[in-house]
Amino acid sequence: GLTIHRATRGPRRAAGEGFVRSATTPGVLRPPGVVRRGAARVLSIDDQQTIGIRFLLENKVYPIEYRKLDLMSPEFLDLEPFDFVHFAGVFYHLENPLEGLKRVRRITREVALIEGHINETYGRDLPYAVYYEGSELNSDPTNWWGPNLPCLEAMIRTAGFSRYRLTGVVDERAGNKRASFLAYA
Repeated sequence: GLTIHRATRGPRRAAGEGFVRSATTPGVLRPPGVVRRGAARVLSIDDQQTIGIRFLLENKVYPIEYRKLDLMSPEFLDLEPFDFVHFAGVFYHLENPLEGLKRVRRITREVALIEGHINETYGRDLPYAVYYEGSELNSDPTNWWGPNLPCLEAMIRTAGFSRYRLTGVVDERAGNKRASFLAYA
């Protein structure tokens, strides 16, 4: 998902800042936590509205904005830059993940948390990405790509981030792995 927040010090210190989260499905950093830390604006975007976000909006639990917006739409490029962007569980769902990362970079003023599926079937010696033609990955036909760590790092650099730091690799079910990076504008 993509959550955007106007912040100067990342997710721990969000006072007076804004936050955007893309794809509002559960992730490492949730908008309510950023609101509690004092973010001035929290914008969650996704091409679908989840039950959790709908509940927060209807009950006005936190001052969260929600926009039904596709990362690859022309309207996405109209978003202003945010200090912190949480890009979680999205890039492997994109037919063109590099273009998606470039769009995330375009709206990132300071730092982006990039998190998602990686495929290390063939190791880490060379950058590569596995293409999932059908529903090979988790029986989900919307999963397209599984880059290894060197490939994802190269894509982050190519997207225009000045530097990045791997923050973790987590084993998931059925041998799948997820990686997370902090990528700096």
